[in-house]
Amino acid sequence: MSTQNWVVVATMGVYLLFMLWVGRRASHRVSDLDSYILAGRNLPWYILAMTYLATVASTVQLLGQPGFAYQEGLSLYFWEKIVVITVIILLVVPLARRLRGIRASTLADVALARFPDSKRIHYVLSVAQIIWGIFVAALSVFGGSLLITAVTGIPLPVALAVIVGVTLAYTILGGLSAVVVTDSVQWGVIVIGSAIFLPLLYVVVGPFTTFFSRYLGPDGMHLTQAAADTAMQPGFTDIYTLPVAPLTAIAFLITSGALPAVDPSYAQRTLAARSEREGRVGIYVFAAMYLLVMLLILSLGMYGAGLRPNLGNPDQVLLVMAQGYLPLFGKALFLTAVAAAAMSTISAYFNVTAGLIVKNFVVELVPGMSQERQVFWSRVGTGVVALVALSFAPIAATGLAVAAIAAQIILIAAMGPLIYLVLFWPRLTERAAFWGTVATGVGTFALVLAVGGPEAAVLGPGLLGIPVLFWGFAIVALVFGGLSLLETYNPDEVSPRFRDFFEESTSGIALSRWELGAVAVMWLVLFIPWAYMKVTGSTNAFPPLSGPLALLTDGTLLAVTVIVLAASAYMLTKLVKYMQRGMREMTEVHAERESGGDVRAD
Repeated sequence: MSTQNWVVVATMGVYLLFMLWVGRRASHRVSDLDSYILAGRNLPWYILAMTYLATVASTVQLLGQPGFAYQEGLSLYFWEKIVVITVIILLVVPLARRLRGIRASTLADVALARFPDSKRIHYVLSVAQIIWGIFVAALSVFGGSLLITAVTGIPLPVALAVIVGVTLAYTILGGLSAVVVTDSVQWGVIVIGSAIFLPLLYVVVGPFTTFFSRYLGPDGMHLTQAAADTAMQPGFTDIYTLPVAPLTAIAFLITSGALPAVDPSYAQRTLAARSEREGRVGIYVFAAMYLLVMLLILSLGMYGAGLRPNLGNPDQVLLVMAQGYLPLFGKALFLTAVAAAAMSTISAYFNVTAGLIVKNFVVELVPGMSQERQVFWSRVGTGVVALVALSFAPIAATGLAVAAIAAQIILIAAMGPLIYLVLFWPRLTERAAFWGTVATGVGTFALVLAVGGPEAAVLGPGLLGIPVLFWGFAIVALVFGGLSLLETYNPDEVSPRFRDFFEESTSGIALSRWELGAVAVMWLVLFIPWAYMKVTGSTNAFPPLSGPLALLTDGTLLAVTVIVLAASAYMLTKLVKYMQRGMREMTEVHAERESGGDVRAD
């Protein structure tokens, strides 16, 4: 093994040992099922923000999206981040308020709370969420392990054993308490490993505008001779030049950007917040940081189109650039960041999926189970989820990502409407909820096959020029809406818990004026340059690559780097204080137990 690989392995080794130490320290906080899957519902905003960021920063985000930007440019995934922010404010915040209002422990609890006399919707939703959790965990398991194998030459079985073994150990030991702390540390590694990259490229190959003007001309819309051997197209850096038809782009943005509204891991974090306000602040910080960080990472992928053209696998563009442009320790740190991205996602879905299995199946099958046994079976469930994820090995290199895309389309088209209609529409009937979910799920899956598979369903023209997702929504309107409206509405048939929700004022879940105003202003600001260029007839790319505003473009990207590093350092400082408080409390409890004194809860 080369000196470079030894440095990489040593850096990763130190990081992995620290993850195990964190899991061991957090294990003392696990006393019941709530503490294992929801960290005792006591997480502050800064930990929530970092655990959201680390969970979302999977190998798909950290490697796959820059690979897409390498081929197609900035626009599609830039707008996807804008849609994520919009979804978080308009959908996830009200969802979190309603979930906390019914004291749910998992996202699947909503069906049983709304229809207590029917378990079939409850089980359909639970199974769908479990399948999704396993798919995401498997993607990250093999994505992270294949990366380590490709970079270091370590055999894949060894890489799998290390990634899964360490992640499983700290997740089983500490539950969500360990997951969120390790996520926060992993976020620190990810952001440092990623943010140092762009300023270095500014120094080595030139600022953003100078670099891309060489390939796209001063206006960003005319290819130069330098771009002849690259994947760049006119408008490569322009946020308004979409690589697909507008209707297809909208369907893609909904499929990808709406995931936070239906994903069990997001719901788990909102339920684990110390208060509704802490949860709201945490997810707002996450939304803002996610946009800024991914803007940097997408920019790196675009740089790669010029610096490393004609890559056989575009998803490896950042790895190839790290090898060529970062100093030795920088390479080790970046590769550790990619491994951290995989492990944070793996641990999140191991934990939430095990919680779904135990809470919605085991505890229901064995009523009266003690809290200690519930924790025991949650730990066993975590191991089972890991084994099932590993069983995808035969299709890990090709079919797994495709299957996950299909699952995501069905999750958005079928499970999303079910969750939101259950929580917010009084007229929804149990029969419509069940058959609507079945019809939409089966119909969407059939449509995915009919148009040529998951990838064609996401970025293809769809059926009769209409994307698959919109056909799914049409089935939703027909079956969910039609069956519900055919039955006479009787408020007395609604479960008492939800009857109170529907009869009282919506002020408890309604968005404030500033929340709605923030979304409106964000979209307005983003379309002002487009409107100006339409009125004036300008064909320049935005952000500008030349003229007086080019300096603003370059300065904005550097400012984003500084903001991301500063905000992450601030949150990590608060994390250290949080861990110190926790260690002091555990020491005091242990001392009282040793002395035979009574332990009082705070």
